[in-house]
Amino acid sequence: MTLGFQNLSFRGHNEKIDSENRGNFLAVIDLLVIYVPILSELLQRGPKKINYLSATIQNEIIDMIAKCVKKSIISDVQKVPFFSYITDTTQDIRKHYQMSQIIRYVVIEKNEDNKPIKLRIEESFLGFCLLNDHSASGFADQIVENIKNDGLDISNLRGQSYDGAAVMAGIYNGVQTKIKAHSSLAEYIHCNAYNLNLVLNDTMTASIEIEIFFSIIQKLYVYFTLSGKRWKILTDILPVGGVTLKKVCSTRWSSCHQAISPIRFNFLNVLKALTKIILLSKNKNEISEAKQLVKSLESFSFVLTLVFVSDILRKVDGVSQLLQQRDIDLHKATGLLQTLTSSLKIIRGNFSEFFTEATNLSKTWGITPTFKNQRYTKKKMFFDELCEDQRLKSPGKNLK
Repeated sequence: MTLGFQNLSFRGHNEKIDSENRGNFLAVIDLLVIYVPILSELLQRGPKKINYLSATIQNEIIDMIAKCVKKSIISDVQKVPFFSYITDTTQDIRKHYQMSQIIRYVVIEKNEDNKPIKLRIEESFLGFCLLNDHSASGFADQIVENIKNDGLDISNLRGQSYDGAAVMAGIYNGVQTKIKAHSSLAEYIHCNAYNLNLVLNDTMTASIEIEIFFSIIQKLYVYFTLSGKRWKILTDILPVGGVTLKKVCSTRWSSCHQAISPIRFNFLNVLKALTKIILLSKNKNEISEAKQLVKSLESFSFVLTLVFVSDILRKVDGVSQLLQQRDIDLHKATGLLQTLTSSLKIIRGNFSEFFTEATNLSKTWGITPTFKNQRYTKKKMFFDELCEDQRLKSPGKNLK
């Protein structure tokens, strides 16, 4: 149970007696032999004697423990009047689609007089099952079968939560609709954290300036990580125990916050590392790439974007982490999102504060806090247009 709780593998590549590494399970057994005499006698029976240490026995032990844990969870769920079902699919190592099973329910804690004193939200993972039919009917049938096999009454289902794909969320032929045919009160809820992730991913690609900004962040990460020598130069300059550069993931918006934060608070150190590479390196391509990155980082528009995007993502990331807590409920989630919306509206009107902060940061490296002038094309008027095409000619106002 200790190995399973710590997510450690049981078996080793070679489990023979003379093997140096026989796996975690046998290593723990060897340790316990010192303190448990009965176990020592069991292992000293000799060859062709049953010692219950084979791979088959290990798998049976794991299966027995899993059944006991699941039985305990199901027993708790059966004691409450209602429950919710959460599921998603993923590919396993064999390229087979497996469906996760998660039950969400409320535990009622009672005192000695059998009176309720506290409500506690629980989310329990029940396991994976193979999914052969990926249609809405296939999903729904599998969910109904899982609930019945676990000894639960589907009429007590009050919530169902999946991703936003049409096959799952469709109001006419989606999984949620087919499940409601079995339990009409089972409301479909799209995961708040997942919704937030989708919104922010779309937001990060809505502006060409933001896309260029994140492409520079990613190029910076790739440049340093592709060379151990360059990475050492960077880590030597960064504070001891500080956060290093992170990769930007296109599907997980929280990686954007994790990638920006180290650059925001180590902006000067990153520029120092690039400058050191330019001065010491003898590789022309390496120097050229470093100069291009320095030029991008020394742009005031980049500094300003770095300041306000890092502040926005810091606030959003905090709410996202809270939305993923096990004890979060719909009321708390709604309140958090409303508070975040109000904060973003305030940020929207504080452009001058971000401009001042970006100016101060720029001056520490000698960057001139001005925007690069751009030529704007003027659209030709058509005969039915009443006025000339008006465009923002100030780079600062355009970025705002």
